[in-house]
Amino acid sequence: MSQLETSFAALNDDEKRIMERLQKLTGSSDSESLVVLQKSVDTLQSLDSKLTILLEENRQLQKEQDELEDQHKRLAALVRSRQAEMAARAGQ
Repeated sequence: MSQLETSFAALNDDEKRIMERLQKLTGSSDSESLVVLQKSVDTLQSLDSKLTILLEENRQLQKEQDELEDQHKRLAALVRSRQAEMAARAGQ
């Protein structure tokens, strides 16, 4: 599990504990408290969605970076090979 995924799981656990604590502190009968709790839940769900999107974008960017690193290695090897050929021709 990646560090971001671990953080995501911890965030979900924290969310549950916070909600339980808020419910104990405010009680369930007060409608204002319920509105605050609902807004908090909505905000946390929004953050959860954004985190999921960021995790996917991070995976895609990491894949692209890995591909570019491989391409760079191949091109660097090709350049060294061509330089060696040119040096050999110049030495003849």
